[in-house]
Amino acid sequence: MVSKQAYDVVVKKGTPWYKVIGGILFSHVGLLLLVILYAVGGAEVFMFLERDREDLQEAIKLARTRDVNDAVNFLKHQIWSYANNEDKYNYTKPEFKMAVSADLKALERYIIDSVGDAGYDGTMTYDREFSFESTLLFTVTIMTTVGYGHIAP
Repeated sequence: MVSKQAYDVVVKKGTPWYKVIGGILFSHVGLLLLVILYAVGGAEVFMFLERDREDLQEAIKLARTRDVNDAVNFLKHQIWSYANNEDKYNYTKPEFKMAVSADLKALERYIIDSVGDAGYDGTMTYDREFSFESTLLFTVTIMTTVGYGHIAP
C-alpha cells in the first residue's frame, strides 16, 4: 500500500493542468510522441500536395493504356484483313510480310513512346509514388538531414 507521503509526492495536488500537460509533452516520451505526430502530419501534407499531380499522371497512364490496347486490337483486325480480304489487298506473300512488318514496327514505336511518355506497363493499375509509407520515409529523412554538415540547422 502506498503511504500518504509517497502519494502526495507523485500526484502533487493543486498543480495547474497546463503544467501537467507541459510536463508530459516535454518529457522524453512526450517529445517522442510529438516527433511521431510531426512526421505523420508531414507525410499527410506531402500526400496532399502531390495528389493533383498523381491524379493527372494516373489519368494519362490509363488513357494511354486504353489507346495501346485499341491499337493492338486494330492491328489484329488489320492483319486479319490483309490475309482474308483479297478484293481489297490481294497481297503476295512478300508484300504481306512487308505490310505486317511495317505495321508491327509502327506499333512497336508507339508502345515504346507510351512507356517513356506515360509510364505504360500493360496494366490498368496505377501505383502512386507518394504512398503513406514513402512520404513518411521522406518526411523522416528530411527531419534527420536538415543542417547536415553544420553544427546547427
